[in-house]
Amino acid sequence: MTAPEERSSPNDPAEWDGWAPHYGEEVDWVEEIHNPDIKSLLAPEGRRVLDIGCGTGRRARAVFAGAARITAVDSSAGMAALARETLGGLPGAEVLRLDIEKDELPEGLLFDAAAAISVMHHLKDYKGALERVKARLAPGGTLLIVDALAGNPPLTALKFYLEMLARHSPWRLAAAFARGVFLDTRLARHKAREVHLTLDQFRRRYAASLPGATVEVRHGLFGYLVWQKPA
Repeated sequence: MTAPEERSSPNDPAEWDGWAPHYGEEVDWVEEIHNPDIKSLLAPEGRRVLDIGCGTGRRARAVFAGAARITAVDSSAGMAALARETLGGLPGAEVLRLDIEKDELPEGLLFDAAAAISVMHHLKDYKGALERVKARLAPGGTLLIVDALAGNPPLTALKFYLEMLARHSPWRLAAAFARGVFLDTRLARHKAREVHLTLDQFRRRYAASLPGATVEVRHGLFGYLVWQKPA
């Protein structure tokens, strides 16, 4: 029997391709809540950064614009094409269509920081993906993994909604909640198939591959893991 922490969500590039034109308006604005944390934890200014599962490229543009080099990768051709438009003209930015579960990063690339935001729960061979990333992290480099958690206590989860209310109008949030839960939308269908881990499962999932990593809950709903490669 598969251990709970080994489960993964569906990851169909065709789904991401079809979603790409609408992903910004449906999802990106929600995930902006992570941007200040990513910037603080990875300190990207002047560093070489790997953005794993870059999606539309909006996060990379908002958070990593001051990096010396940005390598944004995504397995979806549609997302990668959109990310190239988003990052166009940004010095040192490149977008690769690359499946981190199967494909090696190009030779010669070395990174000071790597981010996987709302990505790792989709990977079946997450251990292989992590080994590829770790091999290209420079000594002392930092890896950040962020994923939504399951089993959050109601008062803890409430923190997320209060933070979102401070950022966005209640009407926008209500409409997004309806699209994600009650209506027959792409977002609702996707969320219905999602697999999320509890905090303990999230911690166990990466314990062997990323020894010594720190794990905490932020914004009431999200596991944040930070690992530094030994110097």
